[in-house]
Amino acid sequence: MKKSIFFSILSGLLLILAFPKFDCEIVAWFALIPLFLAIRDFRYSFFSGYLFGLIFFGGSLFWLANVTRIGFLVLILYLSLYPGLFAFLFTKWNLPAKNFFGAGLWILLEYVESHFLTGFPWLLLGYSQYKNLRFIQISSIFGAYIVSGLVVLINIGLSQLFFKQKKSIATKMPKVSIALSFFILLLAFFFGIGQMKKISGITAKEIKVSLVQGNIPSLQKWETFSKEKNIKIYSALTEKAAKNNPDLVIWPESAISTYLKLDRPIQKRLFELAKAKKFYLLAGSLDQRSGKNYNSAFLISPQGRIKDTYDKIHLVPYGEYVLGGESFPFLKRFVAKAAGFIPDFSPGENYTIFSLPEGNFATLICFEDIFSELSRRFTKKGANFLVNITDDSWFGDFGASQHFAAAVFRAVENRRYLLRTANTGLSAIIAPWGEILKKVEENGKKLFVSGFLVGEIKPVSSLSFYTKFGDAPLILLCIGLIVVLITTKLRKLNKL
Repeated sequence: MKKSIFFSILSGLLLILAFPKFDCEIVAWFALIPLFLAIRDFRYSFFSGYLFGLIFFGGSLFWLANVTRIGFLVLILYLSLYPGLFAFLFTKWNLPAKNFFGAGLWILLEYVESHFLTGFPWLLLGYSQYKNLRFIQISSIFGAYIVSGLVVLINIGLSQLFFKQKKSIATKMPKVSIALSFFILLLAFFFGIGQMKKISGITAKEIKVSLVQGNIPSLQKWETFSKEKNIKIYSALTEKAAKNNPDLVIWPESAISTYLKLDRPIQKRLFELAKAKKFYLLAGSLDQRSGKNYNSAFLISPQGRIKDTYDKIHLVPYGEYVLGGESFPFLKRFVAKAAGFIPDFSPGENYTIFSLPEGNFATLICFEDIFSELSRRFTKKGANFLVNITDDSWFGDFGASQHFAAAVFRAVENRRYLLRTANTGLSAIIAPWGEILKKVEENGKKLFVSGFLVGEIKPVSSLSFYTKFGDAPLILLCIGLIVVLITTKLRKLNKL
């Protein structure tokens, strides 16, 4: 029992190092080995997996306690159920080709975690590899989940080689199965090399863009007296960026800390700015229609008018609305008591595609970019590039860096340039192959600084395999694999 506790804690601590801001992505390839040592005894498998989850999620999401301590506690207690369930099932079902079974099981559980109760795919195991560009190109076929599965596949293979060498456990895993794991890893690597050469040769008319990062403290931004000051900060930075003649200027989520359509003076100033400098301006603000509030993005044309609007579709539970509040009113009372207010935003219903003369784009607001299905739908509907506007000032360095990692995968999955503009950073241009082409920075510092960048992107029209088919092929493959392994196991038992 003591050894199980030690190895579970060790595994959780190691995996923390693989994610931002530590960014030791190589650690992910062996971080789970202590966990597999811990769960050799079936009696402690769920406990060991759950303890691992508490350490990993608690140590990675600690920044959330600055926003809501109760939410932080509830979230890590919930998320830890997934590695607990993985450890239990992995140990319970002693199936052949256990490394492939474990990889498939991990993928399925991550998929459930990403969708159940609106989903929270914030720390998918594959996200640890966002800087490993050659390896993550396979996401354009099977999405980020395949990267998670391959990391688990190698961890299990290494652990079984280690166990066999130490003779600490008897393994029934054929050598060919372990060899196949590393062969698949090599295939993914060489596929990535080929894809990066191919994708980097995109030929299309360039669009000049500017991303503006105001670096306004989250609490200060919403003070009534700060509205004018906020606009002045963003306008001043935009005036400087406009000297480079951008086609599109992008401000972050809620950069305009008011209801844009209802605030005529602010509206007039933005219209005049876009018209005078002759660019399109995409800016985050609030909207109110028919008594409902929306977290929105507005595209202002060079003619000085609102061309189109996108309302955030996937809202933050208990941050922008009360999940289950209509069915269970006590939840609203609890949130009001804990937070001091009741969030009452409404979800958008339309997948708005913004149109420019040079190409079309879609906007993801806040944490919408962690949901791969949203980006995929926007791309299928005609987005030639993607935009993410967000305000990560609440998250601190670690939370903002973790959020950024997900954006890299959305670019690779859909083979689209992704423009990410954040109030306090990280603001960057991400290439369709995941390379970070430019970042807003000041003296080498990229977070909690003000500034802007100007760069060129190319609209892309072709659709990746993942954009066309989504997660369905991989999920069906994992289900089919597990069914085959279980059937094989049962047949062997029946012959005994």
